[in-house]
Amino acid sequence: VKALVTENPLLLQESLPLFSAIKAVHVKDAVSGALSSMESEFESLESRLQQSGDVSYSAVIEELEKLEAPVEYSWGVVNHLMGVKNSDELRAAHGEVQGEVVKTTTKLSQSEAVFKALEALEKDGSLEPAQQRIVQSSLSS
Repeated sequence: VKALVTENPLLLQESLPLFSAIKAVHVKDAVSGALSSMESEFESLESRLQQSGDVSYSAVIEELEKLEAPVEYSWGVVNHLMGVKNSDELRAAHGEVQGEVVKTTTKLSQSEAVFKALEALEKDGSLEPAQQRIVQSSLSS
């Protein structure tokens, strides 16, 4: 993985994006890889939620944030570049993975297991006000 990270700046997600090093050829591998990882991690999360019944804030919201972060980062960088450094190659790369991004993120947003866990969290009563607003926002989006 380390060799891939040094070859693909979209995979370097510990600091600010290396915009000048990111090329259209990096988009498909980075975004598709992040989506694949997110899907598999999400399936594990759904199973845990269905089997364990653990509906704590950290088990639901924080886990969702962790698994979505790599996709949000790489896709956000690509979309930013579409606005400031657009090219035929970048548009083609963006278009090639956009359907996959929409399909995967839609699948996550329609998860029955996550919805039920969020409903249980909302009714919990032990959340701090900020956490309650985050849960309510997640339910309505």
